[in-house]
Amino acid sequence: ADDGEGEMVMQTDLHKKNELDYFFVEESYGGNQDLFPEIAMRDGGCGAVAACESCIYFARRAGKHKLYPHKLTEIAWEEYHDFAYIMKHYLCPRPNGIDTLELFMEGFGEYLKDVNEETLEMEAFHGTHSYEEAKDAVRRQIDSDSPIPYLLLKHQNKNGHLEDYIWHWFILAGYEETEDDLMVKAVSYGEYKWFSLKELWDTGYDKKGGMILYHIKQQTGRIHFLEAREILTRFKKNEITLEEAEHYIRQEPFEEMGGYAKLDSHREVRSGFPEVIFCSGKAD
Repeated sequence: ADDGEGEMVMQTDLHKKNELDYFFVEESYGGNQDLFPEIAMRDGGCGAVAACESCIYFARRAGKHKLYPHKLTEIAWEEYHDFAYIMKHYLCPRPNGIDTLELFMEGFGEYLKDVNEETLEMEAFHGTHSYEEAKDAVRRQIDSDSPIPYLLLKHQNKNGHLEDYIWHWFILAGYEETEDDLMVKAVSYGEYKWFSLKELWDTGYDKKGGMILYHIKQQTGRIHFLEAREILTRFKKNEITLEEAEHYIRQEPFEEMGGYAKLDSHREVRSGFPEVIFCSGKAD
């Protein structure tokens, strides 16, 4: 069934499946770094690609058009290629790759600053968290219509079906609950595959990657507000207390205007009619 916002959500008595409304780059499911002409981007451009995928997704689904400079109706490979080489400046391939969550957040954060995107925030979710915590985080992010950049470093099953995903950034774009696991939809190389999150998470090595969790905050004046859905979700997961949730909801978005006025930019949310300012004698 469609949840009304384009996501495919299937619910049974026991299991749930949710996939993001992902995009195609011409005939590829998402971008395909194997098509880059430069070997450095083919071999080490996965971090930049994960950032590009995130930008396109949020531009299409959340109206954040500043993130992607080209048309969104039909994404052309040439335009995707050009955008990836812009992102390469921020997440440049290097000998060890973008091998920490912090390196990704630093580079992508600089891009967000340069395009004046102030409402998309990132949280590092390291591989040291438990599997149960990772499972909850994946479900929470996908249910909030958010893609998840995933970093897999070394893995004990290096010669199996995970071989092409080791030391690699890719996007999680869906999940399906099973009796004893959570299957996740991994997008990379212009296609998607379903993997066991339990297997992905149990790498067998001390040095671990993890996930980038996105949070979108609504901006009103100079005050940022957690979206109501995120507040309720975080409270339900016991990530914030009842008092903290109430604090976020009760924040009043007043903005001082140079000491001569206080702008109430949240009036429309409360009353259905926006703030009106009378300027006597002003023609424009």
